[in-house]
Amino acid sequence: MPMPRILLVEDHEALALLRCAILRQQGYEIVATADGHEACRLLEQESFDLVITDAELPAGSGWEVATVAKKQHLPVILSTGWPLRAWHASDVDFVISKPSSISDFLALVHSALKKPKSKSPANL
Repeated sequence: MPMPRILLVEDHEALALLRCAILRQQGYEIVATADGHEACRLLEQESFDLVITDAELPAGSGWEVATVAKKQHLPVILSTGWPLRAWHASDVDFVISKPSSISDFLALVHSALKKPKSKSPANL
């Protein structure tokens, strides 16, 4: 069984490096970018099992990335440093705050990868 492939879109370099290391240690294949436009291009050209994106990016936005990911029925985790509120965006399946614990982050990744691909995402 091939290891799940995750697209990580994060412009904070230290957090991106930490999350990449944690996910690789868990056996996931990671493709990382800090650019929302590049993430959208990658989604259109390559195959992924999950997208984890920062909400605000210097080029593009996490919302744009989520919209492209949902066209492929991929689960999306939105990572944000803003206070959590009721996220009612149909293109986001899960929201995780920054900062978050490693265990919370991994639990959310595992849940997202178990989520069946569907046309109607469930927000948690």
